[in-house]
Amino acid sequence: MKTLCINPYVENIEPKNYFELIYHNMAGGLFSGSKENMLLYADLFKAKTEQIYNEGWYQIHEAVMTMVHRENPDLFDLFYCDYQGIVSNYLSPIHNLDLILKGAQKCISMNKTKEAFHILSYCSDYFMRHPDHHLLYSFIQQNIIVDYYWNNKLLLQSVIDLINLKLNSNNENDKINIHAFLENNKANINFYENKELIKR
Repeated sequence: MKTLCINPYVENIEPKNYFELIYHNMAGGLFSGSKENMLLYADLFKAKTEQIYNEGWYQIHEAVMTMVHRENPDLFDLFYCDYQGIVSNYLSPIHNLDLILKGAQKCISMNKTKEAFHILSYCSDYFMRHPDHHLLYSFIQQNIIVDYYWNNKLLLQSVIDLINLKLNSNNENDKINIHAFLENNKANINFYENKELIKR
C-alpha cells in the first residue's frame, strides 16, 4: 500500500498511551495498492478499530492507519511529506524536505535505522537534482550513520556522487565545506568498503 507518512511512529510507547494526543503520523485521503492489498488493508483497519473499541477507547482514522502500518510494515510502501505534498511527493520529494529529514533524524535517534534508510533512499534523487539545497549536508550525514547497516557496508552511490561533486566544485566554499565535513566524519566513513570512491 502506497501511503503518506508525515511523522514516523517509532516511539517506544504503546498506542493507547501514545494516541492520548492527536498525532499526524499516517495521512488519510490518498493511498493506493492492488485490489488484494486494499481488501486486506480494509480488514486490518476494521479489526484494529474493533479492538480499540473493545478496549474502551477510540481514535481517529489516521491513528488507526498508523497502528495498522506499525503492525504490518511489509504491507506498505511509504512516501513522505506533509499534506502539502500528498500528491506532488507521491513518487519523489518536492515539498517538505525539512520535515522529511526531521523524520529520518527521529528514526536515527530511536535506533530505527532501517526506517531512516528508507526515508533517505526516497530523498536520494531529490538531492542529486538539487545539490545546493541547504539540507544537503544533513542528508549526507544521516546516510553516513545508516547506510552501513542497510546497504551492505556501502555508502549509497548518490551520496558518493554528491560528495565528489562538492570536492570538484568550482566554488571554493564548496570545497572548504566538504573537506571540513569529511574530516569531521572521517572515523565513520572509514568503516565503509567503498570509501575509496570518494575522490579527495
